[in-house]
Amino acid sequence: NTNSLALFGNSLNSTVLVLAAATPLALWLTKKADGSWGRIWAMVLVASYIVSLLLVDYKLGWIALIVGLVFWLVMVFVKNESVGYEWTTLPSVLLLLGIIAWPIATNQFTRVGSPVEVNLSAKASWQIAQQNANTSPIIGTGPETFVFGFSEFRPENFNKTNFWAFRFDKASSEFAQTLSTTGYLGLSVYVLIFLSALYWCWQVLKNKTSADWYLKAAVVASFLILTVGQISYFVNTNLALAFWLILGLLVSLSSTKEKNVSLATSPRSS
Repeated sequence: NTNSLALFGNSLNSTVLVLAAATPLALWLTKKADGSWGRIWAMVLVASYIVSLLLVDYKLGWIALIVGLVFWLVMVFVKNESVGYEWTTLPSVLLLLGIIAWPIATNQFTRVGSPVEVNLSAKASWQIAQQNANTSPIIGTGPETFVFGFSEFRPENFNKTNFWAFRFDKASSEFAQTLSTTGYLGLSVYVLIFLSALYWCWQVLKNKTSADWYLKAAVVASFLILTVGQISYFVNTNLALAFWLILGLLVSLSSTKEKNVSLATSPRSS
């Protein structure tokens, strides 16, 4: 086996979540891209995302896509104006595909066998995280120390499973991971970030007359998809990059202040 350095690492599941989060932005590009070639490439991007989901067949990826597309269609309905098929028909078809593909194994039709990722159950993750956090409630046991909590507090029936020799270094949820490693203080700060982000979502969407309202709706949809991912999956490099990038775009779009700087009046600044 040859190990290679890559942003997406060896996790196809996290790759699928990033692609699902990018789908609303690609849908926005199908109408707002400059020129017909730009729109064609946007359609190709959407198609590549769906093909990737079909090949990997990650259930959480389908759920995240469904959440994002439902929100997108609700926002188009709330906007209540005539839009092109790219913003209504295409998302509706993809939503129907997601609903159909979610409960079935699509890779039995594609004949592609993707590597299976083994993760802790949500119940075991939260149980271990809470017990580990209780040893140091305020600041936790430190970054990337979930594996020590797992070794000490894993459930007794875990030894009766086929994975009894596994030592999991990640919880199945980023929130459980945060509780275990940074304590209740770290979890509170993390939850506060998400609550603030929901406020910014409301800020960017409340003014339906803004020219870039659909872009804002696409960014919010992407944020909600990544939020679902963090609730039900841990964060690695590519998911962290996607999340903070989308959060930064959300904060930027929510700002109504403008500052203009002219270099023409100052040769030194120029």
